Amino acid sequence: MIRTQMCQTRRRTGPTAGTVQRVRERDGWACAVCGGPGPFQTHHRRPRAMGGSRDPGTNSASNLLTVDESCHHLIETDPETMRRAYGLAGWKVRQGSDPRMVRVLHRRHGYVFLLDDGGVSYKPPPGFTPQSAA
Repeated sequence: MIRTQMCQTRRRTGPTAGTVQRVRERDGWACAVCGGPGPFQTHHRRPRAMGGSRDPGTNSASNLLTVDESCHHLIETDPETMRRAYGLAGWKVRQGSDPRMVRVLHRRHGYVFLLDDGGVSYKPPPGFTPQSAA
């Protein structure tokens, strides 16, 4: 009897190493929320779906922040505390919203719009209409 094994290949759903590098550089190799030195995690402002997402914008630099573990935990599990402490900081963006159109409170840069190339802008992007962060 010949046994065959099904090879399950997991689909990579996270950002590329190059994108993470650009985000870390933009964020000054520090947590974008508190300025701490890490260890770091990569936070998706607009959450990925269960099992990842095929939307290329999900893993773009405009949707990602460098955060330390404690800030990441607070953003994900206690957003109301973060909202009371910082207001609408743009660390979480509603599903269906474009993260490029939601400004974010960044420890290093202040309130900025994050760009897909890993940069920041203090001016709203073309087509900007005020949106509320989640």
